[in-house]
Amino acid sequence: MPLQAQTTDTTGNITLQGNNKVLLEPGYYYVFYGASAILDNAGYMQVTPTYNGTSHLDDGLYSKVGSPGVTAWGAYGLILYAPSQTSFTLTFNSDTTARSGALSLCILKLNR
Repeated sequence: MPLQAQTTDTTGNITLQGNNKVLLEPGYYYVFYGASAILDNAGYMQVTPTYNGTSHLDDGLYSKVGSPGVTAWGAYGLILYAPSQTSFTLTFNSDTTARSGALSLCILKLNR
């Protein structure tokens, strides 16, 4: 999913790479994201994070709607441990056409 940086991390621990990947230096992070989209037909939307080289369905969003033209949405927060430098991405999937999508992503490095 395309991303835009709103605030630059001057410590260099969190860096936007291109328009769809965040590079995280080793450490612990609090990650919160929310997504929404209008589904043109009854169906589902799924947003799956990938980090530490693996997709994490257990940390993903899933929203199902029973009517056309309804907004599917969800939000999720997690604490992510990166033992080494890792890329964080979010992948959107749906069984129908989605429009007017929105994504919010907040990543904070934790001092542990």
